[in-house]
Amino acid sequence: MSRTEERLTAGHLVGIFLVSAAALLLEVCLTRLLAVALWYHFAFMIISGGLLGFGAAAVMVSLWSKVRDAPLDRTLAAVAASMAIAVVLCFSLAQLIPLQPFDLAESRGQVFYFALTFLLLSFPFFLAGIVISLLLSRLVKSVTVLYALDLAGAGIGSVLSLLLLSWVGAMTSLVLAAALAGGAAAALAWPLGRKARIGGLAITALLAILSISADDWMPLHVSENKGLGRAEDRITRWSAVGRVDLV
Repeated sequence: MSRTEERLTAGHLVGIFLVSAAALLLEVCLTRLLAVALWYHFAFMIISGGLLGFGAAAVMVSLWSKVRDAPLDRTLAAVAASMAIAVVLCFSLAQLIPLQPFDLAESRGQVFYFALTFLLLSFPFFLAGIVISLLLSRLVKSVTVLYALDLAGAGIGSVLSLLLLSWVGAMTSLVLAAALAGGAAAALAWPLGRKARIGGLAITALLAILSISADDWMPLHVSENKGLGRAEDRITRWSAVGRVDLV
């Protein structure tokens, strides 16, 4: 389909809503996770990371014709599916980095670890930015309804973060954010045929199932700088404010 023949579909509407919801849910979850894993004043670097990711995505879509002019539905579905995987993968990789925030002034290696962690955690927002930038730039005649659903999705994602953090904890909420991105991939892949739809739905279902035991297969690693020790038997409770451990 040529660019002149592109039309707004229900998949586009659902896709931009779910991507925005996933991005905001992810952003709030990361502020809580990093506040526990590092220190609270490092947690809010994720806001800068989100802005960097969205800004870089908009610049790339604007300047790189291969992305700007690529087949719309196929590109949107692929990027949304990549976001779903990247949410979990990038956070898992970031946890493997031996970042010790209080050693930044003394070690060049820690500066590198800090930058690498920052870029890894920003990458899912970069992918979300590509989806939103492509939709807004390619479907110009429908930009008002798309932008309205973008804002609505962001609002729902923010409210979901407050509820899910208290109900299921931050790690499960993070994986559910990935599942929302998988749902966006399924919606955006709907015009591409049965195999693409099944692929998107399979990613969504797999992530939703994995979210149930997220704390077991993706435990949160706390920086040694915090000196919290390694007590094995404890009760942990999350809320929108933070985490409480009863040792």
